Amino acid sequence: MILEVKNMHKCFGKVEALKGPSFSMNKGEVLVIIGPSGSGKSTLLRCLCFLERMEKGSITIKGDTFVKMDENGNSIYPDEKTLREKALHFGLVFQNFNLFPHLNVLENLTLAPILVDKLSKEEAEEKAMKLLERVGLIQKAKNYPFELSGGQQQRVAIARALSMEPDILCFDEPTSALDPELTGEVLKVIRELKRQIHSTMIIVTHEMNFAKSIADKVIFMDEGEIIEEGTPDRVFNLTENPRIKAFLSKILGDE
Repeated sequence: MILEVKNMHKCFGKVEALKGPSFSMNKGEVLVIIGPSGSGKSTLLRCLCFLERMEKGSITIKGDTFVKMDENGNSIYPDEKTLREKALHFGLVFQNFNLFPHLNVLENLTLAPILVDKLSKEEAEEKAMKLLERVGLIQKAKNYPFELSGGQQQRVAIARALSMEPDILCFDEPTSALDPELTGEVLKVIRELKRQIHSTMIIVTHEMNFAKSIADKVIFMDEGEIIEEGTPDRVFNLTENPRIKAFLSKILGDE
């Protein structure tokens, strides 16, 4: 088991965004999280990647429980230095790319490996060029983000996340800012990551057909809770839950 999350709770003021979801993953598994807007999917990812702190719950990765629970279930976080180190287990690809606009593509990919992993400029650039080749953008190494399409920017963002060699690659609605034509090129890259290097991935998406085709396991969330978890066939085809049926009927009807 590479990841285990227990009883994750997160509040924003009086709004309870997460109400105790628990799940686990094995190495090389692709977990897809679906559900309506506001169901807590993105908050779950942000807590996993330590962009938000949960109030209750624990996180264990590769057997190391580094966010622990006290006797009341409250989360106990390590010191900031340890937390920054542990965060490197995760790579997060955002909805809106979040590339540094003042850096070219190559510089976006080499910044963290040089600063965090202490690679030389030459080593970092060699690694970055291999990743750009993997996502089909080696010819864009010297371009700036504003010179790229949305799909190209998202592929650079994927390569940047891979540059730190995370154990788990997380995608937060990676195609929501793209039109249908550009969506396909990003989804192709994600499929290749599964096929070629068996990446462990957590994907929050509204692309249901993509979810069916790539997931080993699907979680349906609603109102901060996991309503159903299982194989794509179980969640998409065999569920008897009326909330899931209504959601899928609406989404698949819109696709």
